[in-house]
Amino acid sequence: AQVQLEIGSVATDFENRSFNEELDLCESYYQKSYALSVFPGAINVVGIVYTGRVSYVGDNYFMTYMPKRMRTTTPTLTFYSPDTGTAGRCRGSDGVDYVVSNANSGAGRISFNWTTTSANIVYYFHWTAEAEL
Repeated sequence: AQVQLEIGSVATDFENRSFNEELDLCESYYQKSYALSVFPGAINVVGIVYTGRVSYVGDNYFMTYMPKRMRTTTPTLTFYSPDTGTAGRCRGSDGVDYVVSNANSGAGRISFNWTTTSANIVYYFHWTAEAEL
């Protein structure tokens, strides 16, 4: 318990951080829509993001904002179907997983496109964003 690694030969006082402080620092490098205790790809609806109803057929676009800005404006994004856990998919209210394309991010937001042949569908998904060094 309470191990602290340091560079050099002089030890400093142990730095105690709360769980929330540590989580806040970690979220500069990694964020997810899943609940904290749920791993990405799990079949889970807690924390899913909805697009609202899309009333046309063809290419669709969706954008949402991350809870916190990351260390880079272009983290690696992955989207997941909450019903199947399949990466690179969003789920339609018609029970179909749709392929996500053109996923991008910038200035604290994430967005993607998908193509559908159905109208008047609500789409939902989970996401992760990684900004490793």
